[in-house]
Amino acid sequence: MHPIDGLEVPAEQLNPLWVRGGFPDSFLVASDRASQRWRQDFIRTYLERDIPLLGPRISSRNAAPLPLKHLYSISSTVNNPAPKRRPA
Repeated sequence: MHPIDGLEVPAEQLNPLWVRGGFPDSFLVASDRASQRWRQDFIRTYLERDIPLLGPRISSRNAAPLPLKHLYSISSTVNNPAPKRRPA
Protein backbone atom coordinates (compact mmCIF):
# COMPACT_ATOMS: atom_id res chain seq x y z
CA MET A 1 0.00 0.00 0.00
CA HIS A 2 1.40 3.36 -1.01
CA PRO A 3 0.55 6.71 0.60
CA ILE A 4 -1.61 9.22 -1.22
CA ASP A 5 0.45 11.98 -2.82
CA GLY A 6 -0.50 15.54 -1.91
CA LEU A 7 -0.99 16.27 -5.61
CA GLU A 8 -3.77 13.65 -5.75
CA VAL A 9 -6.16 15.56 -3.46
CA PRO A 10 -7.73 19.02 -3.61
CA ALA A 11 -5.86 21.75 -1.71
CA GLU A 12 -8.52 21.86 1.04
CA GLN A 13 -7.89 18.16 1.75
CA LEU A 14 -4.13 18.48 2.35
CA ASN A 15 -4.45 19.06 6.11
CA PRO A 16 -6.71 16.01 6.68
CA LEU A 17 -4.37 13.96 4.45
CA TRP A 18 -1.39 15.01 6.58
CA VAL A 19 -3.14 14.49 9.93
CA ARG A 20 -4.47 11.06 8.93
CA GLY A 21 -1.06 9.81 7.85
CA GLY A 22 -1.52 9.80 4.08
CA PHE A 23 -2.56 6.17 3.73
CA PRO A 24 -5.79 5.57 1.76
CA ASP A 25 -7.47 3.42 4.42
CA SER A 26 -6.78 6.03 7.09
CA PHE A 27 -7.59 9.04 4.91
CA LEU A 28 -10.85 7.77 3.40
CA VAL A 29 -12.65 6.59 6.57
CA ALA A 30 -15.66 8.61 7.69
CA SER A 31 -14.38 9.87 11.06
CA ASP A 32 -11.22 11.02 12.79
CA ARG A 33 -11.76 8.36 15.44
CA ALA A 34 -11.85 5.57 12.85
CA SER A 35 -8.72 7.03 11.23
CA GLN A 36 -6.92 7.10 14.57
CA ARG A 37 -7.93 3.50 15.26
CA TRP A 38 -6.61 2.46 11.82
CA ARG A 39 -3.27 4.21 12.45
CA GLN A 40 -2.90 2.64 15.90
CA ASP A 41 -3.57 -0.81 14.43
CA PHE A 42 -1.08 -0.13 11.62
CA ILE A 43 1.66 0.85 14.08
CA ARG A 44 0.89 -2.12 16.36
CA THR A 45 1.04 -4.53 13.41
CA TYR A 46 4.32 -2.98 12.24
CA LEU A 47 5.88 -3.34 15.69
CA GLU A 48 4.61 -6.87 16.31
CA ARG A 49 5.10 -8.41 12.86
CA ASP A 50 7.61 -6.44 10.81
CA ILE A 51 10.22 -5.23 13.32
CA PRO A 52 11.00 -8.75 14.63
CA LEU A 53 11.81 -9.80 11.06
CA LEU A 54 14.66 -7.29 11.04
CA GLY A 55 16.56 -8.99 13.82
CA PRO A 56 16.39 -8.44 17.55
CA ARG A 57 13.40 -9.71 19.43
CA ILE A 58 11.77 -6.81 21.21
CA SER A 59 8.35 -7.02 22.83
CA SER A 60 5.81 -4.67 21.26
CA ARG A 61 5.31 -3.00 24.63
CA ASN A 62 9.01 -2.09 24.78
CA ALA A 63 9.33 -1.28 21.07
CA ALA A 64 6.41 1.15 20.84
CA PRO A 65 8.08 3.99 22.78
CA LEU A 66 11.38 3.76 20.87
CA PRO A 67 10.35 5.64 17.70
CA LEU A 68 8.47 8.19 19.80
CA LYS A 69 11.50 8.80 22.03
CA HIS A 70 13.57 9.44 18.91
CA LEU A 71 11.02 11.90 17.56
CA TYR A 72 10.83 13.68 20.91
CA SER A 73 14.60 13.99 21.03
CA ILE A 74 14.79 15.73 17.64
CA SER A 75 11.60 17.79 17.70
CA SER A 76 11.81 21.50 18.42
CA THR A 77 15.54 21.50 17.73
CA VAL A 78 17.68 22.54 14.83
CA ASN A 79 17.89 19.66 12.40
CA ASN A 80 21.34 18.14 12.48
CA PRO A 81 21.62 15.24 10.02
CA ALA A 82 24.84 13.98 11.65
CA PRO A 83 24.14 11.13 14.06
CA LYS A 84 24.78 11.76 17.73
CA ARG A 85 28.10 10.39 18.92
CA ARG A 86 27.99 7.75 21.58
CA PRO A 87 30.66 7.59 24.25
CA ALA A 88 33.33 5.01 23.45
